[in-house]
Amino acid sequence: MQPLLAIETSTVACSVAVGSATGVALRERHEPGAHASHIMAMIDAALDEADIGMDALAGIVYGQGPGSFTGVRIAVALAQGLAAGLDVPVLGVSSLAALAQSGVTTYPGRDLLVVQDARMGEVYAGAYAPDDRGIVRARAADRLLGPDAVAALADGVVLGGALQAMPALASRLCDDGMVKDASHALPSARELLVLARAADDGDWTPAARAAAVYLRQQVATAKPA
Repeated sequence: MQPLLAIETSTVACSVAVGSATGVALRERHEPGAHASHIMAMIDAALDEADIGMDALAGIVYGQGPGSFTGVRIAVALAQGLAAGLDVPVLGVSSLAALAQSGVTTYPGRDLLVVQDARMGEVYAGAYAPDDRGIVRARAADRLLGPDAVAALADGVVLGGALQAMPALASRLCDDGMVKDASHALPSARELLVLARAADDGDWTPAARAAAVYLRQQVATAKPA
């Protein structure tokens, strides 16, 4: 199993993980606004725990968003810079997919709706379902939605930080036998590694093609003048 580095900084949680044949070395820190100050030390610590040198990495996977603009940019820029220096490929993974993956063990075989607070009364929403290997696959593209649209989309198990950040939305998602689980609130680099191991070779790209996903920016661009 080739060593991989994963970086996830799209929320208030900053996490890095190094995956190798011997397991996963994970470092996590919850300190909003301080990701850039600590992340390289976290990477060094995870590499040391895994007993792997930076130059032994075969690729870098990063949480591409949606999420905090600043946070997502940190992961993208760092993945791009490190991968370019090492001449290894990168893989961008939806931060909503990473959060959905964290719910698979708790809710095997269930559809998963991830809702993250996008501010301005809106939600980043991602609809996922696990395949026969327990790897989440998107049932629809990640979207930026208002509360009404999220309530109409809700099905199965609902995860994500918006359940706590938006109590009014959470109260609307209590019908039709849905399960709400606010304990799965933040994506982690650990699940990025799981999704990276399951990705096709063609999903990996050169470092220069590392890119963020800003759903609010995309939606704003699509609005008619």
